[in-house]
Amino acid sequence: MKTLKEITLDKSKALILRPDGNHDTIDAQELRDRMDKPEGFRALQDIVGGSFEFVYLDNWILAVNENGLNRNLEPNQEACDYSGRYLVGDCLLIHRSYIR
Repeated sequence: MKTLKEITLDKSKALILRPDGNHDTIDAQELRDRMDKPEGFRALQDIVGGSFEFVYLDNWILAVNENGLNRNLEPNQEACDYSGRYLVGDCLLIHRSYIR
């Protein structure tokens, strides 16, 4: 299992892990500000493609599609490596301090 200590992460950034191995980076505070609004959880839903759940990893959190297995989304090997769980679809890796 890959650990988060093996990569350099800037906690001010959130990382979208794609099943194809690509990444997108977004500003974590900007995402936090969007989530503070009444319909803010849609920001996370837009990223993971639907309803989400959290997987807790030390000081980091993975937001994952909670129905991804039922929807036959592609495996996300990098998210699996970090979490030790079988995860699918786009996943958001964000520092715990940005999720309340």
